[in-house]
Amino acid sequence: MFKLLECNVNRKNIYFVDANKWHSLGILHFRLEPLFHDVENYCIKVRFLATDKKLVYIVDTNSVENIEAKNYDLFLIESNYNTELLEKHIQETEDVDRLYYLNRAKNTHLSSEQCTDFLLANMGKNSEFVRIHKSSYNYEEAD
Repeated sequence: MFKLLECNVNRKNIYFVDANKWHSLGILHFRLEPLFHDVENYCIKVRFLATDKKLVYIVDTNSVENIEAKNYDLFLIESNYNTELLEKHIQETEDVDRLYYLNRAKNTHLSSEQCTDFLLANMGKNSEFVRIHKSSYNYEEAD
């Protein structure tokens, strides 16, 4: 919290919340759910009270097996790399630092294929999605 205060964030705008519990900010409710990553991270689910619209924001994870968001209106979801392209880059890479990065991406981020599977399992007929957190090196728009 002190770092936020040093950056002039008003104390009344700093919230400490529990995961796996819905919280209210007046016009919306939100919930944090743990994600699988090499550092602590959370999915954010939001319900807008006036419109009853729901969105889910998922980034920095290597799995969404614990997340359910059936028929949400908007999905903002990681689609970091194409598996085939990433594996090709791993096989071709001789640079140790680049190889570390590529293996880390594979072990800590969601592939475009995993993203697609999650969307197909959860989207409704009126749902929309935006693929986010795409690697410019390991991602092709074609998938």
